This record gives sequence, structure tokens and C-alpha cells, in this order.
Amino acid sequence: MMTSLDVAMTKIRKLEEENMELKISVKEAETKISLLEREKRRANRRTVIIADSHRKAMDFDRLADFLGDLKVETAYTSRECSKARFPGRSQEKVIPQVMQNYPDTTNMIVQLCCNDLSNMRDLSDVKLMFKMAKDSTINTVEICEKAVLENKNLSILIIPRTPRADSVLLSRLTQYANDLVFQVIAEKSLQDVIKVASLESLKTTSSREITNLFGSPFDTKVDYLHLKGKLGKDLYTSALLESIALTSF
Repeated sequence: MMTSLDVAMTKIRKLEEENMELKISVKEAETKISLLEREKRRANRRTVIIADSHRKAMDFDRLADFLGDLKVETAYTSRECSKARFPGRSQEKVIPQVMQNYPDTTNMIVQLCCNDLSNMRDLSDVKLMFKMAKDSTINTVEICEKAVLENKNLSILIIPRTPRADSVLLSRLTQYANDLVFQVIAEKSLQDVIKVASLESLKTTSSREITNLFGSPFDTKVDYLHLKGKLGKDLYTSALLESIALTSF
């Protein structure tokens, strides 16, 4: 014969089981809603990526699978330069052309310019180099600012420059100029329309990490700037996808 305590314990266990089932049902419903919202965003999103030669380390199939409609344009520098190797291929020129050619663009992914820093390689004035690195970041943010002001439905995700191991000074300049982007965006109160991706997962602290990212030191094509390593494309693309998901871009 069940005592009153047994009856009470049975009821408690039943209530706990029902509560657990309810939590599972709620979780499943939240997951379905999240997937539906993602698919809705994907269907309505029109994305253009603006990047330099680092675009070759992006897996566009994976990106398009997540983003939906995707186009890619090339820009090597932030502003036009009289000595540019590719005239007309600056963000200053390319981004307005993109918005003119693809007026239905809703999202833009813009890479901070590695070439702006690489082009300073032969300079000896370190103070000037840091100023120019700062100007490069400011240039990109200002160009993006102009784009969102002229296109009210446009959202932008800025990709930091990738880490580099070709020069200690250029590596320092890269980190310095990357960190500045948050300050510049905040000063212009653009946080709602211009987000910043994170590349913190791209590690270069060990020789193995450097090789995985850039390639073997025995490969003459390795320049320790472009991500030619066996894991370079996968690591870079994964970092971008994670940032896109986290920023609800």
C-alpha cells in the first residue's frame, strides 16, 4: 500500500517529467523559429563582398550557403593612388560602383586594406607609417559611412586585416590599425549599421599555426601574408561565418 509520502513523490516525479518535456518542446520551438528567421534573412539578403587578394582564401560556396545571394568585387586600397598597380580598384571607387550596379544590395562585407600597409614596406619613418595605417582604417570607415548614409537599407560588416608574419613592424601596424576600427566607428555612432568581424581564431603564435595558415616554409610561394596554408581557407572562412552569425549580419 502506498503511503501519502509515496503518492506525493510520485506526483512530484510526474510533474518533473512534464516540466522536462515542456522545456524540450520550448527548445525545439525556439530552434525552429531561429531556423525560419535565418532562412527568411537569407532569402531577403543581397550581399556583396569587397576584398583584395585575400578573397582567394574565402570559401564562397560555404559563405553563399549561409548568406544566400552573393557577389564578389575586388578593391586593393582604400583611396585612389597615382602609383596604384590597379587604378580604379580602390574602395573609394568600387563601393559606389557596387551600389550603382547592384542597387538591391542589403549587406556588404568590406575588408580593411592589407595593401595600404604593404605599400609602406620601403618607408623608414615609423611614425609616418603608423599615421598612414591609421588613415587607412579611417578611410575605409568613412567610405562605408557614406555608403550607409546614401543607402538606408544597407548594413556593413568590416573584416579586419588578416594577421601576417612577413614583418614584425607590418604585423604591429596591422594590429594597431585593426584595433582602431572600433574607436572610429564608435566616434561616428555607426555601431548599428557597421559591425566588425573577429579574426581572433586565426592564431600565429606557434610555428605549426603559422604553417597551417600561410603554408610550408619550404614552399617558395609562401609570403606569410596570404593564407595559402592547408587550413588557411577553412580557418578564414570559419572565422567569417562565426562573425556573421554572432553579429546577426
